[in-house]
Amino acid sequence: MPSPTLTITHITTATAILNINGTTFLTDPFFGPVDGTEYDTTPVWEQADLQSLGLDSIPPPPHLINRRGPALQLDELPPIDAVLLSHEDHLDNLDPEGRKLLDARKVFTTPDGASNLRPRPGIVGLRPWETVTSTIGDKVFRITGTPCKHFPVGEVTGFILETDSLGVHAESGKLNAIYFSGDTVYIDELKEIGARWHVTAALLNLGKATFDFPVGPIQITMDGGQAVRLMREIGADLMIPVHFESWEHFTEDRDGLAKTLDPITLFHAPSSSTSTNAFNILKRASTAASSTARGDFQLEVTTAPPTTDQLRNILDYVSADASAASTSRNSRAYAPSDVIKGAKDAQDALKRFKEDGGAGFVRPITVDWTNAQAVIGDNESEILRMVHQTEEAK
Repeated sequence: MPSPTLTITHITTATAILNINGTTFLTDPFFGPVDGTEYDTTPVWEQADLQSLGLDSIPPPPHLINRRGPALQLDELPPIDAVLLSHEDHLDNLDPEGRKLLDARKVFTTPDGASNLRPRPGIVGLRPWETVTSTIGDKVFRITGTPCKHFPVGEVTGFILETDSLGVHAESGKLNAIYFSGDTVYIDELKEIGARWHVTAALLNLGKATFDFPVGPIQITMDGGQAVRLMREIGADLMIPVHFESWEHFTEDRDGLAKTLDPITLFHAPSSSTSTNAFNILKRASTAASSTARGDFQLEVTTAPPTTDQLRNILDYVSADASAASTSRNSRAYAPSDVIKGAKDAQDALKRFKEDGGAGFVRPITVDWTNAQAVIGDNESEILRMVHQTEEAK
């Protein structure tokens, strides 16, 4: 079987072309003008679940204003085989221009969306975890709806795409798949994706879209921190962030994402003086980060053990058996027993970890996921070197 190919072209907002071995999908088509047009949100706003929001009456509808046009116009698109539409009732995901692309094409969306978009014959509505098999182009795809939590009214879905040419992940035996999140904040149900598939690419709608209500602001799409958490929990290979620029209700732009998508994680044991010292070193480094070579980073502190995929990465980062390109980043190379007590090698470390549920995992360990580095213990010079706050690193 030839190697699968995937290209992703981001057009605007959550609109992107996914080309999977010659079959093209378009996500959430928006092709509206960029003239500061204020889009009317009243019809959706009036359907809001007031009880769930703790409100007695509907506040004025928000302004929905776009400041940047699409990178491609409708007449510049390649042939589109199918549309993945997370929801049809929000204008930043489907506008009047984008609706033109729904005719005479297969469209996968929510059950409500399918009903509202009929009588188009190619509309398929998917409930969470419902799978349909469809021939698109000349290939058979299995498309599964994924759960979403978005605005307090209406249905939203994400999508998992499988096809035989994507193959099987050699190590886990899971089917390889591509994930498009749709508009959602992080929810625990999404962990199921990692249990069922190996995600080779995840297209995530971010931006921390937020609306103000009398009861306080309501966040309706993921922020960078939630995206990082989701990526780790589902074990995805690659994240493609979309839906974070051009609209005024997006509150986390490119600069904000750059910080939250560059995380440093401390696996922490608060009762350990060594771990507490490592924590204090990192807190000081985080405060001073904006004036350093690295710039701002997101410091995450957790007392939980890593996931199996995270542990596998940590072992790669710190192992003396890793490639010279990886080990040369650290002052010293560690042994697997420095990560998991008593481990003879990396495979034994993973085996022990699964058997004892992480009880043998050593803390503190500080991990730079972006640059594939880790430091065990509280060696200040090593930690600062890792976060690019020593003269040597600059």
